[in-house]
This record gives sequence, C-alpha cells and structure tokens, in this order.
Amino acid sequence: MTPKDTYYPPECTIPELRGTIQTLYTIDAKGNKINKGVKTILQERGCYPEKPLNLKCKVKCPNPTTYPIAISDEPPCCLARILSTHKDFFKQKSAIAMLIEDRGHKCIFIPKFHYKLNAIEMY
Repeated sequence: MTPKDTYYPPECTIPELRGTIQTLYTIDAKGNKINKGVKTILQERGCYPEKPLNLKCKVKCPNPTTYPIAISDEPPCCLARILSTHKDFFKQKSAIAMLIEDRGHKCIFIPKFHYKLNAIEMY
C-alpha cells in the first residue's frame, strides 16, 4: 500500500511550504513508489530534531497525543510522536475506516476485549 499525498501542515517550520502538496513517496528507477519514511518527512517539514531520536518509543509514549499540541518544555520522546501531532497525520482516518465509510457504513472502533462494549466477551 502506498501513502497518499498530503499538505504541509501549519507545524511546518518553512512558511512558504505551508499548504502546498507534500508527496510521501519517491519513485525509483523502475517506476515503483517507495515510502519516504518518518525521518525524511520530518526533515522536509523542517521539524526534524537536532538530537537524534528513535523512530518509536520502546514502551508506549508517556502522554496521550492531542491536537493542537500542548505547550511543553519536555523534548519529544520519538519521531513517530512528533509526526502524529501534526494536523494532517492526526486527522487521517485509517484505510479500513475509509473503505467502510466509502461504502456508506459507519465505522466505530471499540477497545479490544472490553466486556461491556464487546458482547462476545460476556460469554
């Protein structure tokens, strides 16, 4: 699955890029789309931190992600956390949700194994 294009969000530190199209892939010599990756996307947005970070935290990120970003003195914990707080990624629906909604249905995700919300867990 190849990603769709997006727009440079308000969080982009390069003002002239804000609102313009950002492609999330490159094309190789054979004409195949290759995903850019989180590091490249953040670098293009001017949001890549000076101090190297892991792609994802080894354990779950400490605070739930909210948008807009709460002002904090704490440095970000991982690259995925930085990207997930950008409006275009935060508001993106999952591929399965878009597939279901495109066919005229509602898609509601419930917590796994929750005995009150998932009827099969009652038995």
